[in-house]
Amino acid sequence: MGGFHKEALEAYEKAKSWSMAGFWSALVLIAVFLFFLLIAVLADID
Repeated sequence: MGGFHKEALEAYEKAKSWSMAGFWSALVLIAVFLFFLLIAVLADID
């Protein structure tokens, strides 16, 4: 059980340090998706 707890703790620490980077990359992905969606809509109107 102790080994599993250690693994979980390490994963939690890693997730905590990556959460900010993950947040920004998700934000960029959403922005790019919305940008292409806008282009598709504008092209469709035309």
